[in-house]
Amino acid sequence: MKKVAPALGLSLLSLSGAAGAQVVPERRFDIGIAVTNSYESNILRINPDAPVSPGQSRDDFRATPSITIDVQQPLGRQAVFLAGSVGYDFYRENKQLERERIELIGGADLSLGPCSSRVFLSYGRQQSDLADVLVDERQINTQTRASYGADLGCRTFGPLEPTFSYEHERVKNDDPLRQSGNNTKDSFSVGLNYSRPAFGTVGLSTSYVYSRYDRTAAFPLENSLKAYSANIFFEREFGSQLLGTASLGVTRVDPSLPDVPDFQGLSYSADLTWSPGTRMQVAVGISREAEQPNLLSISYAIVDSYRAELRYALSNRIRLSTGVDLQRRLLRDSALTAGPVLITYGRRVLLFAGATYQAG
Repeated sequence: MKKVAPALGLSLLSLSGAAGAQVVPERRFDIGIAVTNSYESNILRINPDAPVSPGQSRDDFRATPSITIDVQQPLGRQAVFLAGSVGYDFYRENKQLERERIELIGGADLSLGPCSSRVFLSYGRQQSDLADVLVDERQINTQTRASYGADLGCRTFGPLEPTFSYEHERVKNDDPLRQSGNNTKDSFSVGLNYSRPAFGTVGLSTSYVYSRYDRTAAFPLENSLKAYSANIFFEREFGSQLLGTASLGVTRVDPSLPDVPDFQGLSYSADLTWSPGTRMQVAVGISREAEQPNLLSISYAIVDSYRAELRYALSNRIRLSTGVDLQRRLLRDSALTAGPVLITYGRRVLLFAGATYQAG
């Protein structure tokens, strides 16, 4: 399994990957400066007919300057690594949302015989997505996410590779009024991959995710979520320019609160990356997943995403990117939770463009 920057949603897609691939680690030490500018059509995450409070704007521009890091130090066949970014969000209109934005992951890649493993720690800190805040609540809240886990794969049967992964994640909110949104998640996955250079990689996996909100005096009931999924994953290079990946799964979501509907259906993702030369990449993708919002009133959400991105290397040190991300989110709640749920179906359009300079 490949772990990149902290994927902090509760994804019920395939957890397949290449944990067992025997790759000789290379030394990397890349420190960079990045600036990302973005526009969101519904930054406040409110319904189209909902009023906007004075001093706020439904849509907004955000600028995020940051320092990026990508470091890997080989230790024989093993390696330690640290990757991510530390930055700050500035808004043109909604100044109350300005906050630090930190995404870091570090750990070790371990190799022993035909087996390889990754153990990792991740940390993220930023302003809460306002989809996780009710309209009549305080919108100022810094959310912190921390996780640890491990991925394991063994090529002990020729082209067959059994895999296993585990991750524990903890989400906390700084705002005293948001303590009921603190939650914990444990994710498990086992799978079997089959790889051939001329064929690509196909994998089967099954996963189990157990998420639960903290019990508080204000809401002493158990509010948890159990999700089960079975998936098939496929990855293949088509010539030297095209890379395709796809995942299709059957997902079941069982919330603990009464009146919250179960979800049974398909989860999926598909990504296509085209590299017509050494400088340019074009990537497109779609996905559907179930996630646990940072909101006590909501047991889970079904999220559909459609995205496209263009990346261009202006030189060995300067990289440019631009793209669009369309998202639809359907929320599932219970009548037992306090407070009105004013947003049951959210849409947003995100346009972004950025540049990164790698110092070395």
